[in-house]
Amino acid sequence: TLIVKAIDAQTKNLIENVHVKIEDARTGDIISDLDVPSGTHSETLSKGTIIRVTVAKEDYISYTSNTQFPEGKILRKEEEQINAEMQFGGTNLTVIVQAGTGGTPLDSVKLDLLDAQNEKIQSLTSNFSGETEFIGLNETENYTLLAFHPNYFPARKNVEWESLPSSDTGKTLIFPLTSISSGNAATVTVFVYESDGKAAIGSKVSLDELV
Repeated sequence: TLIVKAIDAQTKNLIENVHVKIEDARTGDIISDLDVPSGTHSETLSKGTIIRVTVAKEDYISYTSNTQFPEGKILRKEEEQINAEMQFGGTNLTVIVQAGTGGTPLDSVKLDLLDAQNEKIQSLTSNFSGETEFIGLNETENYTLLAFHPNYFPARKNVEWESLPSSDTGKTLIFPLTSISSGNAATVTVFVYESDGKAAIGSKVSLDELV
């Protein structure tokens, strides 16, 4: 059993009405994504599961288990507890995804928020207005956004806090994407082998853009 408790870092009291998200750190599959009125959430998971946990609440800096467990938290015991200590404060980041600079808003764009170590903190999907909001971010930290849509090139954008305009809820970032067409796209196939020549099943492959 996994127990997640949202705790105020100053008072050490439970924080009520938080949002808890638990992901499989290996596959990215969402295990739970729910509001927790009590501030304490329990989940029955198998031993050996590697998880990533985020806890969010308005007016608090969001908690991510990446800080304690960069490669994910491995569940080894019958009962595991994560005390998600959260500092009061934080900035909400509204991301608006567009079809090119100044283009129409794009919905159904998957946005991954990464920390300074390029570990995923959270994934959200843009709405019909092309918007999504990451709440409780720390402006002293470095973040990166990855955007994915089947009709547009994957894109990467650093969050440069000083250059972002302020809004009523925090800061706003415009994220333009370039559409895929037959004239500007190609398919790359990567084969990964072990030293004995066998296929390396389950390998993680990443492609970086040289700028």
